[in-house]
Amino acid sequence: MPVGPYLDRIGKAVEGLETANVVLGGDVNARNTEWGCQTVNRRGAEVASALDELELHVLNQGSEPTFDTYRGGRHFSSRVAITACSNALLDRVEGWQQQLSLLKADVLRKKRRIRYARPARKELVWREHVNAKEVYLLEARCAQTQSSKQFCERQDRETMLLAEVFFPEDNPGEDNAGHRTVRDKSDEVNAGGQDETSDPPYTMDELQWSVSTFNAKKSPGADGLTADICRAAVAVNPVLVLALSNRCLALSHFPTRWKETVVVALRKPDKEDYAHPESYMPIGFLPILGKVLEK
Repeated sequence: MPVGPYLDRIGKAVEGLETANVVLGGDVNARNTEWGCQTVNRRGAEVASALDELELHVLNQGSEPTFDTYRGGRHFSSRVAITACSNALLDRVEGWQQQLSLLKADVLRKKRRIRYARPARKELVWREHVNAKEVYLLEARCAQTQSSKQFCERQDRETMLLAEVFFPEDNPGEDNAGHRTVRDKSDEVNAGGQDETSDPPYTMDELQWSVSTFNAKKSPGADGLTADICRAAVAVNPVLVLALSNRCLALSHFPTRWKETVVVALRKPDKEDYAHPESYMPIGFLPILGKVLEK
């Protein structure tokens, strides 16, 4: 379906707004290197031209797919969803630089000159526009990369701070009476011998019951395997899963991968300041298969 009529409607809507603060986003189903695609198709060229006319800046020059899925065993990935904003909002965009605004303005100015250039100078003016646009795109990609690095560094610092609050170092000197009781009992158990041979092996009924008790709508662990996937996997070869579980029991071994927890920090309600780690509550998600073995 032609994209022209939709672009015309968007243009009229933007021009009719009584504000200079404009954010435009959507799945345009168009390819252009301006928003991370490797190629430019006709639809992408039309969308990019329309955005230039409206003086809207494309903000997602990265290479991360905006659509990524598997269908029928095939992988589909694309970068056809874009976000753009007006000049008035550029200073609010994280990682954006004033230099980019100047470069973008130069691109638009040289593009307008193409319309009024004499035939003998048309190719020269067009080439100046192309060169200016390449400089702008290169600078935008560099700014995007730098912004991503700064974001990751800040996330690392925040993650470490939350980890220190949620999972502090074990310090016996800070134990209260209840903690000391639990610690003493644990030390007593760990100091004694363990006779694992006295543990009876798991039965098939226990395995089937255990795997059926988990809600498929609950979030999975780090492996991404939800309860319904695990249930289907066990159903394919329950004898193998039972043998694996009993072998873990016999060896007193719990697979390390099944101990890995995905921790999500949720905001506690009615807190005045969410800049403090104490205003958050950690929720952990363990792999379902580990829960099946444990249960």
